[in-house]
Amino acid sequence: MSWSEREQLPPGILGPIKNKACINLLSLAPRIILQFTRYTRNFWMKWMLV
Repeated sequence: MSWSEREQLPPGILGPIKNKACINLLSLAPRIILQFTRYTRNFWMKWMLV
């Protein structure tokens, strides 16, 4: 596995801070899953990139 060049994330996206990337080995096509979380005063959002 190799990493692509570093690129700036959009404003408000901090990237994986406490949750490390995990590799889904259970599917037929292994994938890297990144979890992202965004917190504000009134709510929090969580999403994943596959």
